[in-house]
Amino acid sequence: MKEFSIDINNQTRIHILCSPEKGVTNFGDQVFDRPEELEKFLTFQSFEHRIQYLLKLHLLKKTGLKNDLYYDSAGKPHLHSNGSISISHSGKCVAVVISNKATGIDIQRIDERVKTLKTKYLNEKDKLPFRDEKDFYHYAWTAKEAVYKACGQKGLSLKNDIFLYERNGQTYAWCDPEGIFRLFFKQFDNYYMAVAYKE
Repeated sequence: MKEFSIDINNQTRIHILCSPEKGVTNFGDQVFDRPEELEKFLTFQSFEHRIQYLLKLHLLKKTGLKNDLYYDSAGKPHLHSNGSISISHSGKCVAVVISNKATGIDIQRIDERVKTLKTKYLNEKDKLPFRDEKDFYHYAWTAKEAVYKACGQKGLSLKNDIFLYERNGQTYAWCDPEGIFRLFFKQFDNYYMAVAYKE
């Protein structure tokens, strides 16, 4: 498995765990700590969703976040301790960001549909510094998704309520009511990732 962490600043840290695209990953026998975790695992029909769930449990346990995590009635993750957490998965990777302030993360395996769906999430005001078409659409998609999670408001429109822009060589997003978020981007292997965080 591939595992790494990134410190965006002294209050925002990303943890990423990926299983090889080919072959089988051995998670050992200590992934499930509670009967309900195994029960949930068995509800997933697809192999990919099962792998993502195992990766998430493994990463949360390894980082010491598993017992601190809970979900609200809308399915949004929270920490019992102070701070904010956001979780994303795609393909055979899971990414978690924790911060002292509101934050969101999205990871996306390369997928041509992000260009096909551009009219669903992009508007004429959105600006990002990426000139390569594939980079632009994948980063725009993951940024909008990350901001949506950070804002925590159900019903937000990715296209009409979240705006991406550049200022002084930095990239930001705005959404109501949370205001301005700084954006962090990372590309690795076949994945694009964006994090929205408060400075």
